[in-house]
Amino acid sequence: MSESRKTALIVGVGPNTGAALGRKLGKDYNVLMVARSLDTTSALAQKLPYAAAYQCDISQSAAFSVLLDRITDEHGIPDVVIFNAEGGEMGGYTGLSLATFENSFAIIVTPILMMAQKWFTQIESSKRTFKMIVNSSPVAYTTNPEFAGMGPARWAQRQLVESLSRSTEGQSISLSILSIDGPIDSAAMRKLLPDLSDDSFIQPDAIADRIIDMLAPADPGLFHVIQAADHIGVGSQQGRDALLEMPVNASVARREV
Repeated sequence: MSESRKTALIVGVGPNTGAALGRKLGKDYNVLMVARSLDTTSALAQKLPYAAAYQCDISQSAAFSVLLDRITDEHGIPDVVIFNAEGGEMGGYTGLSLATFENSFAIIVTPILMMAQKWFTQIESSKRTFKMIVNSSPVAYTTNPEFAGMGPARWAQRQLVESLSRSTEGQSISLSILSIDGPIDSAAMRKLLPDLSDDSFIQPDAIADRIIDMLAPADPGLFHVIQAADHIGVGSQQGRDALLEMPVNASVARREV
């Protein structure tokens, strides 16, 4: 790793948004990537100048705790954390798997609390800056019966991030939430929405650019960015530009969709 670079930790790296984040952050940061398997991250780490891939099922608290200690020992506390993990399943309440429902909280809520408990006190005492961006979903703010398997954990995630933000107010810790309202381009989403045009899918590169924009210097404090994308073709250059048009700063509160 390069001592002249800041370090970014991406939790949840698959072949889509996570990989796009790794490629783009790798231009300026030391990049640490955590995923359940090394299928994507191992090859990507070899292509980046300063990167490392870690395998971990973050829903297993004991394993994730060990990994966080290892990362701290090897690289110190990261300057930036992008939390990109996903959990849960779509559908109404009658057909939901209880195991999957319970596990959604273990995947997208508990790991954030663990990082805060391990790192925030040390960050405060060192007076260093730290930014965490949570890649979330509009279901964290709305109620839809068809998202009964995803929404509750996203609500809990938002509540936790808001609580952490209030608890660290006045410190050099910044927490943000990004929620993109629209289908992200992936093999699974295209299978789910086979009749949707190419230009209607949100490109992972555009989301990665949006997140990196949110890393620009700003006063510490929580802000939400809820970006409506259902009315633009984000797969096109015009759509990508529209996604990036919304200004990012600490005063951005919420944009309802």
